[in-house]
Amino acid sequence: MQSPVLFGSIGSDLSQMAQDTAVRFSVDLPHFAAQCISFGIVAFLLHRYAYKPILKVLEERKDRIKESLDNAEQIKQELANTQAKTQEILVQAGQQATKMIEEARAAAAKVQEQETQKAIAAAQAIVDKARQATEAEHARMLAELRHEVGRLVVEATAKVTGKVLHPLSLGFDELRRMPRLASRDPVICRGYFEDYSQWAGASLAAVLDRAGVKPGAGQLTLLSADGYRTWVSLQQARSPYAFLAYEWEGKALPVLHGFPVRAAFPGLPGNKWVKWLVEIRVQ
Repeated sequence: MQSPVLFGSIGSDLSQMAQDTAVRFSVDLPHFAAQCISFGIVAFLLHRYAYKPILKVLEERKDRIKESLDNAEQIKQELANTQAKTQEILVQAGQQATKMIEEARAAAAKVQEQETQKAIAAAQAIVDKARQATEAEHARMLAELRHEVGRLVVEATAKVTGKVLHPLSLGFDELRRMPRLASRDPVICRGYFEDYSQWAGASLAAVLDRAGVKPGAGQLTLLSADGYRTWVSLQQARSPYAFLAYEWEGKALPVLHGFPVRAAFPGLPGNKWVKWLVEIRVQ
């Protein structure tokens, strides 16, 4: 029951203390109270008409900033998704491009193989035609050669014409009955061939003696069945080594070596060894 009395006593003491303080510091309580009321009114007005709108504006700006940040995050996420999709599209495009390139290479290789086979077939056809033409030409040449050989054998012979007392037309058998010479001297045609074989035939000097060379003659023109011709001096023709060959390596002179008669001049170039000799013209 003592509490009301105690609080009353304390309140009275505080009131007295406030009055003493006001008197000591020369505080005008009514004026101070008026100032407090004025401050409260000003504070109310500032809060109502200044701080509150400003706080509202700041709050709205904060909300807009938050919204902008949220939008930026959303845009960032969408951009990341777009980049991921773009990368995926690029990867797929690269894979498709690689596949297309491989398919194109395979198609090109197939076409190339087909063209190569066509070229090979065409080349083989050309070769076959050329072979057939060659075989036909070879057969034709053999036929002509047989005909020419037959003609040469029939005519046979080495004719001696020109500045002679007795023109001759020596048959194959007549040549064999004349003095025989043999030689293994090489037939050399520089840049073309060299032939080291055994040759044998009738002495050319003996043939000329039989024909009787007229005074003033100085050279012989040698004519081949194929139209070739060359010449040698009379001195070279009368050499003890010159002869008209009708044997080669102990056998009848082969056609390719000049059958039936070939001029032989050991020591002279191969172009003087006339194949298929048909005429000796003394000049």
